[in-house]
Amino acid sequence: MWLRNSTVFRAALGIVLIATASLGAEAQGRGGGVGRRSRGGEGDHAARHEDDAAKPWTERFEDMASTKEVLKDVKVDKAANDSISRIEKTYKDHFHSYANAAKRVFDDAQAQSQPPKYAQLDTLVQYGHDLQDREYAEIRQLLAPDQRATFDANITRRRTEEEQAAAKHRHPSD
Repeated sequence: MWLRNSTVFRAALGIVLIATASLGAEAQGRGGGVGRRSRGGEGDHAARHEDDAAKPWTERFEDMASTKEVLKDVKVDKAANDSISRIEKTYKDHFHSYANAAKRVFDDAQAQSQPPKYAQLDTLVQYGHDLQDREYAEIRQLLAPDQRATFDANITRRRTEEEQAAAKHRHPSD
């Protein structure tokens, strides 16, 4: 019994040590970890600016996951509403992946002291729209026929507003 407990203890200790070493290495790779911005140096200001530049892009993907705007003024019965909630949860993780990928575009650009590659971001947005179209198609099937026109109009309005907002965050050289 003592040997088994000792082996379990050693395995747990090994996992803790590996996790601790990994966190330390990651913190060093990102400029010193938590205190990176507290020193107030020039590089810290640049890092904060890049984080700020990425924020509208990452938020855009997070917002794409919500179906609230496209369901505005659409009457949905309880059974369909439960299914819509399930669909929204299913797609939310995918949109979160796109948000993380957009953040990486900015992080990579910062690491190379280059501007972000907006063509990559545009591709991600297109992938996001494709994903959103699939999500909306699944939801549309659950709606009563008399509610679909309102739903479709909401999608068109949302896309127009989204593109107008995105134009504000475009890089001047694009």
